[in-house]
This record gives sequence, structure tokens and C-alpha cells, in this order.
Amino acid sequence: MKEYTTTANVSDHDKIEADRYRRTLGELLSAAPNAINVVHVNVTRNLCRESINGDKEIWERDISIDTMLRLMSRKICNDEERRKFLSYNRDVFLQAFEEGKTYLQIEYRLRDSNGKTHWMRTDIRMLRNPLTDDVEGVAYTSDISREKRNDEILQIVTRRSFDLAAVIHLDDGTFEAVYLGDSLPADYRRILPEYGSICSFKSICEEGARHMDDETRADYESRLSPDFIRSELDKGGGVYEFALKEYFDDCPNGWMYRRFLHFYIGDDRDTVLVVESDATREYIKQQSELERAKTEAERDRQIMDSVQSGIAVLKMSDSEHISVDYFNLYIFEMLGYDAGDVPQRAEEAVGTPAEPLFRDALSFVHPEDKESVREAFRRHFNDERFLLDPYRMMAKDGSYRWISEKITMSRSDSGQHTFYAAMNDVTDQMRMQNIITGQLKEEKILRRNADAANKAKSEFLSRMSHDIRTPLNGIIGMTKIAQQEDNPPRTSDSLNKIATSSDFLLGLINDVLDMAYMESGKISLRPEPYPYEEFRAYLEAVFRPLCSEKNIKLNINARVDNMYVPLADKLRLDQILFNILSNAVKYTHEGGIINYEVTGEGLDNGRMLITHKISDNGIGMSEKMLDHLFEPFTQENRDDNSERRGSGLGLAIVKHLVDVMDGTISVESAIGKGTTFLICFELDRISIAEVHEQARNSSADQSLIADLAGKHVLLCEDHPLNQEIARFFLEDKGMLVDNADDGKAGVDKFLHSTIGFYDVILMDIHMPVMDGYEATKHIRDSRRADALTVPIIAMTADAFVHDVEKCREVGMNGHIAKPVDQDKMLLMIAENINNR
Repeated sequence: MKEYTTTANVSDHDKIEADRYRRTLGELLSAAPNAINVVHVNVTRNLCRESINGDKEIWERDISIDTMLRLMSRKICNDEERRKFLSYNRDVFLQAFEEGKTYLQIEYRLRDSNGKTHWMRTDIRMLRNPLTDDVEGVAYTSDISREKRNDEILQIVTRRSFDLAAVIHLDDGTFEAVYLGDSLPADYRRILPEYGSICSFKSICEEGARHMDDETRADYESRLSPDFIRSELDKGGGVYEFALKEYFDDCPNGWMYRRFLHFYIGDDRDTVLVVESDATREYIKQQSELERAKTEAERDRQIMDSVQSGIAVLKMSDSEHISVDYFNLYIFEMLGYDAGDVPQRAEEAVGTPAEPLFRDALSFVHPEDKESVREAFRRHFNDERFLLDPYRMMAKDGSYRWISEKITMSRSDSGQHTFYAAMNDVTDQMRMQNIITGQLKEEKILRRNADAANKAKSEFLSRMSHDIRTPLNGIIGMTKIAQQEDNPPRTSDSLNKIATSSDFLLGLINDVLDMAYMESGKISLRPEPYPYEEFRAYLEAVFRPLCSEKNIKLNINARVDNMYVPLADKLRLDQILFNILSNAVKYTHEGGIINYEVTGEGLDNGRMLITHKISDNGIGMSEKMLDHLFEPFTQENRDDNSERRGSGLGLAIVKHLVDVMDGTISVESAIGKGTTFLICFELDRISIAEVHEQARNSSADQSLIADLAGKHVLLCEDHPLNQEIARFFLEDKGMLVDNADDGKAGVDKFLHSTIGFYDVILMDIHMPVMDGYEATKHIRDSRRADALTVPIIAMTADAFVHDVEKCREVGMNGHIAKPVDQDKMLLMIAENINNR
């Protein structure tokens, strides 16, 4: 090994470090004995110091590192690899060393003077010279072509089962074994005894031909020339495959069906990997399946001839051409032919007038239908099943019959598809369809008229709701104002009765909305926590007094999971149980018993199963009545007290609400023995801790309302009474109110105010000059800094769902329905101001 030295003035203190550096450098320079080129470089000074086995065309002493890299890159034959190679330079090496990286590696391909491609790897290892503080290193380049080739071979052959893998060198005619499998016949092993064995390609081909019959041998020998192999590989995108039969004494059947797979290796076209494998089992299976298919085809034809439905076997060589292989007898009967008039098979039709029909399956199709049928076959060419729309086919007498057709792919072989077609005469059905089509047109007109009637009904309900809510807002609002005065007892009592009656009237209006939603299937649920204690209080307050009046004993038992609270629509759930329990009270004699049981258990899916069981020992119902119990206006005709009778809608509403809540309801009853209802719901749940958190949030809401004092409100309302009520509610909390009598006045006041002056805008919808929708759009479209941030809340008697949605669409932040609930209005205002 050569001695490498670096000259510098060193102290005794540095001698140990200098010796260690020289040893390390020497080891690096001799670390790759098989390297094509080893160069000692000074990265700091951008110099190549010395080269071992260097390329004389590239290396010169004391050239720069960057120059050396540029010279080396000239022989790189791949543009992308050259660009990547040139991305390395002296500055990159220094930066990598400063980042703690002392080793870099680059792989690329070079083309030698003979045009051969070689894979190369250049490694650079760096260290700091303690004497000069320079970053120095050793760069060595190695030929890794064999390593790359073996990797490529391994990737190919490890994915396949094979008994021989070898490299064919087409340029020199050698055959190099790289893998010998256990199933390789012994005659081949005599030529290739072990891994790495090399023989001539001609000798291995002659050995193979010796084990073939004459016909197979001729086919095999036509495939062996280098030019033919290259041509087939080029056609197959770098892959070429064939299979044939060979005869060997050591094979179980005396013969073997072998598959030959060829692949290019590397960039040149002279090195080919051949992978040979035993395909005997697959070949036997294919032949067996072919024989079975032939047998089944003949049996199928016999069966199809006996079927009382048109059956055809169609063949498609591509998506454009449809020929007939077979017609069963029934097809000819459908078209008015006698047995024997037309041949059934394609081979029988050659030279007969029927030959065009078998050659083109659409020959007898009506000219107006031919293209649509052809397009259907074209579109579904690769589908396993498809249907053809009815089309017309010519019968023997020249008339046309309507045919429906169901197509099923039987098999696909080398791109040719075979289909079974089931054909039926639907002429009578098509005539009936024409009649039905006319009726449907009439029904469409009727449906359009019905839709118009429903729209008129919805508009009527909307107007009625608006027109009733407007004065009702005055009644409820002024009553609430009057109740806050210091009133005499009689006046207070009267005001309370007015408030109660107003709430009842508001409930009737809401029922009108509910009825409209129920008829259109638009009932929406509002799930919220419903603790058992609250539910129990409702039962005690409502039903205990009813039972006491009739001396009925009411037993309430509960078994619920106290760690969780179900989420339910309180109004709808109470409505369901009110109907059931009020019926139980109504139809139970004095002194009777009503038992109510409720259970709640947690489920693994994070929900709760709530079960309500209501039983009584009242008059009961007949089995006939149970069959129609949940139908509207259903009552049992019995000679009992007429006071018990209701409208007959209660249980129909119960069933509808239970279905909406995805629950179940069942009933058992017998005359004279009583009735038991069982209602089950699977509901979402929250923990009791979350319920307490919501309670704290509710307290926080009240705190928000308390902070409203001093906030500026722009009230856009044209009705004087509504202005007075709203102003009272707002000023009662210390808010400062400006009023605008129409939408335009509201827009003007906002635009002429200082930025951020108004904290919230309350917007009526129906106003003169400009309505609330347009006013909101004008405000949002203005270029003021607060135009998009100021909260705008609708305060209107339009209370349908589509009214709320429209308010959101034009840019409003919320919706308050009249009659105005003061607490809800203040909370919505506070939340919007707080979130601004």
C-alpha cells in the first residue's frame, strides 16, 4: 500500500491527531480494491490531489472537483441521471459535511467505447485534516452492472414459479444459467449441472428440439434466431412468451408442457432473461375445461331447443360485429316460420338465403331500430349482463314483432365474446304501453294541477300564519307589558287568563304548521337532554290529577342508568305518551289500575335503549280492532259511554311520530281484560356531567343578556304596535333603540351612522318601500367596514321552514318568529353580538 503524507508544521501536541488522520486517509484510499477509479480530493480547496487507476481521459492532477465531475458526466448516457449527477459539486459536498454528512453516493449509467451500457456508483467519504483544517476526502467509482442485473433478474423471477432462469447473450450466442429448479428435466441438467453454468445457446436449443415431435420442433426452431427474439420482445413491450410440449423419460406422463418467458435486461437489446416453467398442470386443466365446454355446449343446445322462449347464441369478434351461432326453434315460431324453414346453426346456413342473418344478427331488425340496438351492444361489449330496449324484428309475413332481449356473456376467449340472448315477443305489451303512456300524460297534467293546488295551499297557510301572528304578537306582547305593572288581583287574574288563551291560540297556529309538515313528511325533531327527573315531574303534574278524579291507582316504576341522559324531542315524546296515558285513563273504570314502567339501558354503540310500557285493566279491545288500531278515524263500534269517544286521530298520530323517531310500538289487548302498549326508542345520549355543563352554559346565557345594557339596536318595523312591544322588551334591558318605518329608511340610517355604531339590526320582512330581504342585501353589499359583520336578525310573522332558510340565504344571522318571546329574542341578540 502506498504511503500518503501531508506536509505541515505541527507541534508535538498535534502529532497524534496527524497520525490518526494519515492512517484514516490511507485506509480510505485502499478501501475499494476493485474500484475503477480512486481520487484523493481537497474539498475546501476544490482540488483533485491524486488518482489511482484513474481514467486518463478524465483525470489530471490538481484539476478542480467541479471540472472532474463535468468531465465524468460526459459519458453518462441518460439525461436525467446526468442532471442529477451534475447537481453535486464542491459547494454541495462542503454543505453536506457541515451538516454532519461524511458519506455521499451517486448511481448512474455510462456507455463505453463499444457502445455497452454499464451501471456505475461513485462514493465520496470526507474527513477534516487536523493540520490544515481543510475538508478532504476520497472518491472511488465502481462498476455495479452485475449487481444491478442480478437485482433485476431477482425482481422478475421471484414473482413467478419456474424451473430454469438463464441469461441469453445474443451477441456472442452464450447461455448462462442463473437458477436451476427441482423440476428441471435431467437431460437439461447434464448440459447445465449447476448455477452459473455456461453453454452455447445453440446447444441448449438443440437439446430442447430433441425432445419434441416434428410439428412442435419446426415451430420451436422458427423462434430461436436473435432477430426473431428481439422482434417479439419489441412487439410485447419487452416481454415475449410461448409454450409447447416436450417429451422426457423422467416425467410422470412421459411429456411436459413448458412455458418460455423472455425479458430484456438493461438498456441494450443483446441481453435477454429467459424463465422456463412447467405448465403441464395448467395445460391439462385447460384441455379438460375445453372438452367439458364442448360437452356442455351440446347439452345446452338440446335444452335450449326445448325452452318455450327465444334463445340465441351470439358471437362478437369486436364491439362492431355481431354474428349468430345458433337460434332455438322458438325464435322461428315467434316470427311465423315453420320448423325446417330456416337452419338453426351458422354452419348449416352457409350457402342458404339465411346466411346473411347469421353473419349479421341485425339483418332482420327494423331500420329505425338497428342503430340503437348496435349502439347498445357496442356500449355493453364487456359487460356480463345487460338488457336491450324493445325493438322491432321482421316476421315471415313482412310485419314486425316487438322483441325484448336479455343478454348474458357466456365466455370470452382472446377478445371474442360469446353471449346468450333470451328473446321474448312483447308486441302485446308494447300496444298496452302505448295506451298507458297516454294515461300517464293525463296523470301528469293532473299531478301538475295537484302540485299547483298544494302550492296554493302552502301559500295560504303561510299568509294565514303571518296574518294571525301579527295581531297575536300585539296581544301577547301588550299582555306581557301589562303584567309587569302593579295590577289589582282581578286585573292580574284577567291578564293571566289572556296570556293563557293567547298561548293556546299560538299552539293552534303551530298545530296548523305541524299538520302541513306531517302531510308533506317534513316533521323535524329537536333532540335535547331529557332527564328522568324532569320526565317524572311531567307525569306527576299531568296524569296524577286525572287518575285521582276517577279514583284510578297510577303506579310509576323506573329503572334507568343515572350516568347518562337520553337526547329526545321532549314535545313529541310527551305528545306520544299523553295520547297513550290519556286513553288509558279514559277507558279504565273507576277504581282501576294503570301501571307505567320505563327502563333505560346503555348500548355498546354509545346510545340508549328506552322502553315505555303502559298497561291498564280497562275495557280492552277486540282482535279486529287491533288490526286497524293505528289507522286515522278508527274507533271500535261498541255500546259504551260516548264521552269516551274522541276524533280517532290520536293513535294514528302516535304511530306516525314513533316512526319518525325510528322507534317501535306494539299493543296487546283483550275485551274486558285491559290493554298494554310497548314503545321502544334507541336514542343518542350524553353524560350527566355534560348536562350539568349545559346548565352552567344556560346561566352564562343569562349573563350575556345582562350585558346588553347600552347596546345600540336598529329596529326596522313598520307596524306601530309591534314597534312599541319590541322597544319595550329591548329598553327593559337598557338597550338604546332607533326605529326605521321601512327597509329603505333602515338602510339609510345604517349607511349614515358611524362605523360600528349599531350592535344589532332587527329586520321585519313585510314592510313598505323596501322589504327586509332587499334591505339586508343592500346592507351586506355596501362597502362599509361593518357591512358584513353587523348582526341582522329577522323578526317576522313568516314562520315556515322555507322562510327561515330564505332569511339565511340573503345574509341574515338569525330568525325570531312573531309573536315574539322576549327571553328567546334577547338571548339570540346577545349570542350574535358576543360572536361578532
